Amino acid sequence: MFNSYYDVGGQRFANIFQAFDKSIENGQFCYYKTDADWIDQIQSIKVESDINHLHLKQIYAKKLKELRQQHNKLVLLYTGGTDSHTILDTAIKNKIYIDEVFMSFPGIFEAESDKILNKEYNVALEFVKKNVPHNVGKIKFYKWTYENYDYLDSKEWWKNPEKCQFNIIKVQPCWAQYAADYYKDLDGIVISGHEKPGIRFINDKFYWFVTDGSSTEHKIIKKSFPFFLDPTIVVNYAYAVKNLLQNHLHYFSKIDDRYDFFWKLPKAEIENFYRSLALVFLNKESIDFTIKPKWGTIHNYKNQGILKQIKDSNQNDILEKIHKLHHDIYTQYSQHEHMVQTDGKFTKTVERYSQMFEFTNNTLICRGHDV
Repeated sequence: MFNSYYDVGGQRFANIFQAFDKSIENGQFCYYKTDADWIDQIQSIKVESDINHLHLKQIYAKKLKELRQQHNKLVLLYTGGTDSHTILDTAIKNKIYIDEVFMSFPGIFEAESDKILNKEYNVALEFVKKNVPHNVGKIKFYKWTYENYDYLDSKEWWKNPEKCQFNIIKVQPCWAQYAADYYKDLDGIVISGHEKPGIRFINDKFYWFVTDGSSTEHKIIKKSFPFFLDPTIVVNYAYAVKNLLQNHLHYFSKIDDRYDFFWKLPKAEIENFYRSLALVFLNKESIDFTIKPKWGTIHNYKNQGILKQIKDSNQNDILEKIHKLHHDIYTQYSQHEHMVQTDGKFTKTVERYSQMFEFTNNTLICRGHDV
């Protein structure tokens, strides 16, 4: 099972801001690390030399069948994005029953403007409805309201690992916190679509890594299972990505003397690239939602739509609290290197990389952080 944490001088933290405080206290760097047991599993897996989308389909299906056999109840966190939809599509095509689908819409569910903001999710909802009850047992919604912003009144709530284990400073109530409470007594597991790998190319070698971005988002849910971070899937998936990138350095972002791949692809090439990895789009419009913003998730269409919705609803006190939250976090950590950054209005933590895993002939080998 995948597990990750922040490490400061050998002390582990689930919450990045607690890790920052320790780093400021003792002067040691805050690393993002994956668990040693998970690393051992990764290094023990050998990949087929000719891995392709057909092999990946079989691997996805085999893992879902194993989960079905091992657990009384399977819950899927579903958005309609390629990762969660690939899991659901695999389940349906292989007659693997999903007991419950959990969905959380980005905007206020009842708001008229949600017809635009929730466009991607409305299509996903209709798809799931068509598969109830034959392939999916039921649908669970998290419908948030402005009253759910009461957490903003709690002093430094973002340092509490029971409330926050992700590095993203959100502009809406956290769906994962709700899911963690709702599924705490679940007799089964909660499957998520986390997480696409990063790929690095430096000194004529390729490396695999994961960042603390959305790979930490699910962690607060104790019974979560990040599907694409299962060791067998990781290794085979990573080699398939590397094979696709072998002659395409223009897909990479050049950073100093290295090249890093963060899934920012030309729109015309996205569909074929994803299909080569056995990833399934819900529909043609879903391709547009894979386009990434230039400055973090705060500038994606969902978060910008939420902020507009708050403003248009005259919820100025909430808007002020959100801006104050970002200002306070920036003020607290901006004097220290590699902690936070701002676009002048919103703050985000500096993304952290896990240990680097070198691609050898047929397996990934952990080389630590100094690559």
